[in-house]
Amino acid sequence: MLTQTQNFGCGLYAVANALDLDNFVTEERLLLSTNGINNGQLSNYMQQDGLNLYLDTLYCDHFNDKLPDSWVSINLTGDNNYMPFLIQVVINERYHLMGAKLFQDNTIDLLDSLQKEAIRCTLSDINKMYKKVMALYSFNYLEGAEYLYK
Repeated sequence: MLTQTQNFGCGLYAVANALDLDNFVTEERLLLSTNGINNGQLSNYMQQDGLNLYLDTLYCDHFNDKLPDSWVSINLTGDNNYMPFLIQVVINERYHLMGAKLFQDNTIDLLDSLQKEAIRCTLSDINKMYKKVMALYSFNYLEGAEYLYK
């Protein structure tokens, strides 16, 4: 798991950790993210790296502080071993994006670049660990088109 040593770039680390991309975080991308980074920029970087993926919103609520009960019990079905996704929280009045992997037993590996190791927990635990849980983002496949964000 990649960890960040500066107080910016969490979005780059979140994508890199969720998708196991050791080369996703570059010095250039870090410099461009010093004032923040958004999902459009992260999606462009995935396209630049040859991934046919973009970030899509699973859940977002800026008015409530926690994930509702219907979202803390997401179940993964099918043949997938895990589903990578991102979790946005607020820490010290700043947005923080973290990678995660959802497993079929409803547990997740929380891949917070501010921590040294992954944390095995549930989305219900995330509600308890953070004062504000704002959003969940999925990686969607981009077929036959390019995602352009300027």
